[in-house]
Amino acid sequence: MRKGERKLLKDSIIQYVKENTAKISLEELDTVLTAEAIAGYFQVKRNTVSYYLNQEIGKTFFKINTRPVRFLVKKIFLQCQRMFMLV
Repeated sequence: MRKGERKLLKDSIIQYVKENTAKISLEELDTVLTAEAIAGYFQVKRNTVSYYLNQEIGKTFFKINTRPVRFLVKKIFLQCQRMFMLV
């Protein structure tokens, strides 16, 4: 994979996590935003996805350190959490 392709993949993974953090239900948390699930979606290796996601920890994402690890966008997750508390 060339440098430009890696950048495109990383950007696509980041966008995928952002979009899915906003619409995920708690029931789907175990199946949608894990490195393995994202790797399956993009048809790449799990460790490649994990590498890109871990680069964004503290910048864009936070992770829930369970097995499997779940990656979420902190800002979006907190907004959704506040909405659930208001309902």
